[in-house]
Amino acid sequence: MTPRILLIAVVAALAAACSPAPTVQGPRQASPEEYATVQAPAANTRVASPLTVSGAAPEAWFIEEQFDAILLGDDGVVYAQAPARAASAWAGQGPRPFAAEFAFTVSADTPATILLQERSDDEEQNEPLEVRIPVVLTPTT
Repeated sequence: MTPRILLIAVVAALAAACSPAPTVQGPRQASPEEYATVQAPAANTRVASPLTVSGAAPEAWFIEEQFDAILLGDDGVVYAQAPARAASAWAGQGPRPFAAEFAFTVSADTPATILLQERSDDEEQNEPLEVRIPVVLTPTT
């Protein structure tokens, strides 16, 4: 195995280890390689604004270099919404690095979920794949 392939394999394994188990919506069956992986933040961590979410996603998740990222409170409140943008310098194959940044305001610790959702121009209207990462929003001091 060449050093480059070994490095790619190690990065992919680490990214997968940092990600919560993804959930599938709709009738579509998907393999683990079809999901985005999240490098940061880790599940169930306390996060403050601005919150940066980073990881890698399959090329199919992106339309015009981005896909949907939403910060949802456990009560259904949308605290922030921002595009997860592809890394501009990526020229490799396989999952593309991405980042999304959320700005939010809370007055007390607030359970929430980062929702990453595949963008699709699928004419069959299949439900998009999604990844959910539970976090706790903390007030900015």
